Amino acid sequence: MRSDCDVALVGTGVAPLVAAAHLLAHGKRPLILNPDSDFFLENSELPMDPEWHFERSTPEWMLNTLRPDFPGAIEYWDEKASERKASEFRDALAPHVRARSRLWMSASASVGIQDPVAYWQRLESLFVESLDHGLVPQELHGLSAFKRFPGASQTLKGDARAILLPKLCDVDVGRYREGLRDYVAERLGKESCVTSVSDVQFIPGGVRYYASGELTTRRIHQGLVAFWTPRLTSWVLSRFRVPKQPEGVRVWEEWSLLSRDRIDPNTVGVFEEALVWADFEGAPTKEGSHDLFKILRPVQRVGIRDWLPSELGKWWLSGDSFTGLSRLMRDFLNWELFTVREVHARALLDWGQSSQQIHSFQDRKIPIKLALPSDGPLAMVVETARKSVEDWA
Repeated sequence: MRSDCDVALVGTGVAPLVAAAHLLAHGKRPLILNPDSDFFLENSELPMDPEWHFERSTPEWMLNTLRPDFPGAIEYWDEKASERKASEFRDALAPHVRARSRLWMSASASVGIQDPVAYWQRLESLFVESLDHGLVPQELHGLSAFKRFPGASQTLKGDARAILLPKLCDVDVGRYREGLRDYVAERLGKESCVTSVSDVQFIPGGVRYYASGELTTRRIHQGLVAFWTPRLTSWVLSRFRVPKQPEGVRVWEEWSLLSRDRIDPNTVGVFEEALVWADFEGAPTKEGSHDLFKILRPVQRVGIRDWLPSELGKWWLSGDSFTGLSRLMRDFLNWELFTVREVHARALLDWGQSSQQIHSFQDRKIPIKLALPSDGPLAMVVETARKSVEDWA
C-alpha cells in the first residue's frame, strides 16, 4: 500500500477532480481529500455565467476549456443543429455545451422593484460592451421581446423591452461532474480519492487527516492545493492569511417548475437578476416535452465571517421568495397556475470583480496553493483547477 503522493488536493466539487485528471494525464499521483461524502453535495458549480463575461461564454472558449481533461466526448449544440448531416456521429449521453440566446428583460411587472430608467441604462451598457466583443445584439420591444422569453404566454401585460444576445453558452454540469468523478475514482481508488475527511493538518513533508474514524498520514512530494468554496470557508480562514477575502457568500434559490406547454429551449431569459430557462440534459429534440422550467435567483449576501454551511436554511425561502416568484410567473409571464417540483438553495462565494487568483504559501511545512474562484460557472472552475496544478504536472 502506497502512503505517498505527488500533489494533495483539498476540495468538494469539480475543481479537485479536474486537477486530479490533469495530474494523472501527466503521470503524477494525486491525492484527493474531500470533506463531503461525495462530490455532488455542495453543488457549487453553475451551468452558465450569470454575469457579463462574454469572452468566457462563447462556444470556442467553453469547449477549449472543458474538453482537455474530460475523459470522453463533449458535444456542442446550437439552434442550427438540426441542419447538420444526420450521418454525423453524436454521443447523446455526453455532456453538452449549448449555445442559446440570452434575453435581458425590462418589463412593467418590475416597476417598484427596479428603476426602469436606471436598469435600461445598464442594458444599454451591456449592448455596447457586447459589440466590443464582436457579438451582434438586438434591441426588442413589446410583444416581439416578450415572446422570446422562456415560458411566455400569448398576452403581454403592460410594456416590455429587451436586449437579446446570441450564442452565450451553458453546459451539463451533472454529466460533466459524473464523468470526471467516475474516471478519477476508478484511477485513484479509495485510498487516494478520500471522502468524509476531517481535521486536515499540515505536517513537515506531508498531511495528516481523519477518515473513516482513523488518523492517516500521507507524504507529499510536491505540494497541496486547496479549492476554496463555501463549505471550506472556516477551514481556509483558520489556516491561511488570505490577501483578499470574498465580499461574502451569495445565496441563490434554484426553483424547478413544471409547465403544461413546451418551453422554448433556445433562449435563457433574465428577469430581475433571475435566470430562467428550459432545463434538460444533452440536446433538445423536436419530440421532447421540455416542460421543466428552471429559475435561478439571488436572494441574500451573507458576510464571510457570519457564514456557516449548517445555517444555510435561514438565508432563503422567505416571503420575498414567493413574492418574487409570483411577480415573474403571474404578473409577467401570465401563468394562472404553476406547479413547483422542487426548490434548492445554492451558496457561492462572491468575489465581486476580482479575477482568477492562485495564492502561494511558501512559509508552510509543505508548498501550498489556494485556488479561487473554485465555485461558480463550471468552465471558470475548470480553468482555475487546471492552472493551479500546471507547474506541478
